[in-house]
Amino acid sequence: MGEEKVKTNAIAKIKAFFAAHENIRQLIVYTLVSLICFAIEYISFTVIELCIKSYDEPFEWFLFSYDHTRTFIAFLVSNILAQTATFVLNRKKTFKATNNVVVSGIMFAIIMICIILLNTYLGGIITRASANNMISYGTDPGVAETVGGYAGKLVGSFTAFVLSFLGNKFLVMRNWGKSSNPITIEDEFVREPALADGIAADVAADEISSDAE
Repeated sequence: MGEEKVKTNAIAKIKAFFAAHENIRQLIVYTLVSLICFAIEYISFTVIELCIKSYDEPFEWFLFSYDHTRTFIAFLVSNILAQTATFVLNRKKTFKATNNVVVSGIMFAIIMICIILLNTYLGGIITRASANNMISYGTDPGVAETVGGYAGKLVGSFTAFVLSFLGNKFLVMRNWGKSSNPITIEDEFVREPALADGIAADVAADEISSDAE
């Protein structure tokens, strides 16, 4: 019985903390969602590249430069899959957005297109630079290209993580009509503890009850 009360109190304290620190909760949940999307992106990247190994010719178009067309296709498609999962999960779990899904979807698409283009551009540069550097030190070309590809993906994933979080929090998932008062970035990061008062009071009552017993 005592152990159950301790667990209940611990859970209540955690809930009270996150109720008073919404930004921390969002960042933690967003990170967990990003890990899921990270897995989706890297698994799909690997599977796609293996499935289209015959597309071995170099790819040069606009800002994009890849040693192999298969790598460009894998980069692009895996980014699209990961960003789609990011939108759905973050809307429901991280930001609990209630704004118009069509409008937020359009805004998200614009931001994601920019991020995907940036990632695909950076991916080609980093992949080629990493592979060439390793080859110059005697690394097998096949191994160098594989490692270089993942190096490009890592840089792109981190870039997407930062830009996507900021874009989602302050633009895409924001409930613009929630308050008639203008909201500043400072307001977003300053939370009144009143949200946690009810839960904190319950925790205190439970602790007093436990001490009395």
